[in-house]
Parts: sequence; structure tokens; C-alpha cells
Amino acid sequence: MIKRYLLLILFVFSPYKLSAPRLNETESPEERIVHGYDCSTNDYQYFVKVESKKSDDFNMLGGGALIGINSVLTSSIVTDLLAEFGIDNSWIIASADGDSRKVMIIGNFTHPSGGVAVLKLKESLRNIKFATLPNRNDENFFNKCASVLIMGYGRTKFGIGHGDLPKTLQCGAATTIPGKKCMELTQESLEKSADSEIPDDDDVFCFSIDKFGHQSAPSFPDFGTPIICSDVQVGIIGYFDPNVPGMVFNVKVQPFLDFIEEHMKNCCTAVYSGFIVITIIIFGLYYTYSTVQF
Repeated sequence: MIKRYLLLILFVFSPYKLSAPRLNETESPEERIVHGYDCSTNDYQYFVKVESKKSDDFNMLGGGALIGINSVLTSSIVTDLLAEFGIDNSWIIASADGDSRKVMIIGNFTHPSGGVAVLKLKESLRNIKFATLPNRNDENFFNKCASVLIMGYGRTKFGIGHGDLPKTLQCGAATTIPGKKCMELTQESLEKSADSEIPDDDDVFCFSIDKFGHQSAPSFPDFGTPIICSDVQVGIIGYFDPNVPGMVFNVKVQPFLDFIEEHMKNCCTAVYSGFIVITIIIFGLYYTYSTVQF
């Protein structure tokens, strides 16, 4: 299974579209997210940025997908970063219909094996489109996703620290590689890494991107951003292998549906329970006061 991996990464994402906008002739792919294009947050309202502020330093930690009024699906790498920067100083930015909203993060649930995590939000987000999760009964759905859409606000050139962070959401198409093939491509590298654990073939897939090719590539720091196929979130951007340039490992969503759905409910249970407790206290005080007055 996936472990909480390396914290240095290449990333950028967006769901696959046959009618993807083309760059103008005067625009260079290298001046944007690597081989990507501008896309609208109105089309992908579920996309959120995860940000934090530590001391005087402002940081974009990654991204995620809004899957419920209080729930964001992201990578365990993001929760590792939240632990480092402090969850009290961290928030998500959601955009829809030209407006952006900042909502504080008040908790998170990370799968025991790593890979996926659900963030708990302080406030509910309504009137916004959520990401669609896979149908648990269609186990072969992912096999139909040779091409996927990736998205994010990652840097415009390959390599950490290269290029500026774009001001608009960037999208691009990427070709998926099955987990078993990913393992074959990176087996030697994984075995050399003392603090790594070889992932389960069934839970992961990867992109292998030649920086001189025409594939779009995730770019630092877009950990946790959604991977879309036919309008369904099939994966989450995970981590890259620094020993194999252009190799990006991703986590499938479907194997973790039980965990995700359980903690989507937990996100709202605490708020609901608090409301019930307050209601009982108020009713009790009112009853006591009424009895005394009588």
C-alpha cells in the first residue's frame, strides 16, 4: 500500500477533455503549466487549493476536490504538510461563479496506509458542484481511462523552483500507466529508497512523461489534486520518483471508497452532534426557568 512519501514533487492537473482549448500560436507551452492550458474554475468548481501560513511565510501546500459540504478529498502528503505547518493556520480556497471563498481546515482523516486523506472544513460550502466519485459496483471503470484530465496551480516548468505559479487554473491531458508497469519502471529506484515502501499494484497508477514530449505534466506543488476521467474523479496526484524524471505516482480513488465515505459522514457528525447538545442545553435551561417562574 502507499506510504506517506516524499515531500518534494512535480504536479499539475485536470480532467480529460476531447475539446481541450488550444494554445494561441504566440503562446509557448513552457510559459504555462508544463504543456497545459488555462481552464476555468467554473468548469471544475470542486477543485480547491490548500494553503497555509507559518510565521510570515505563505505556502500553497497542494490541492484537493470538494466531495461534500464539509469534506475535501486530497493526498496524505497534504496532511503531512498540514502537520508541519499547523492545521490552525491552514485553509482551502474554493472558487465558483467568479467568487472565491476561504474556509479554515479544522481536522483531517488519513488512511492508515497513507495515500488518501479527507479534510474537515469549519464551514459548509453550498451551491457549488462536488466531484463525482466512482461507482463501487463498476470495478473495471478505471481500465477505460487511458487518458485522464489533470489540473492545478503548479509551476510552469519541470523541476522544483522552476517557473512561476500561474494565476489561473491550468489543465492538461495525461496518459495512464497500470500499477504493475509502474513498479517495473521504478523497481530499482524504490528498492534503493530506505524510507519507502513498494505500493500495492492495484491501488496505484502513474504517468511517465518525457519533458520534451507533448504530454501535460503535474508540477510542484500540486499534491492531492484530482484526476478525472469521463467527469468522474478516478485518482489523486500522489508523489514523484526523483530518481526517474517525469515519473508521477497517483492513487486510485475506488479502493478507498469505504474510508472516504465513512469520513465524509464524520466531517458533519461533530457539527450535528454539537447542535443537538446545544439544543438540549437551551431546552433544559428554558424548562428549568419556566418551572421556577411557575
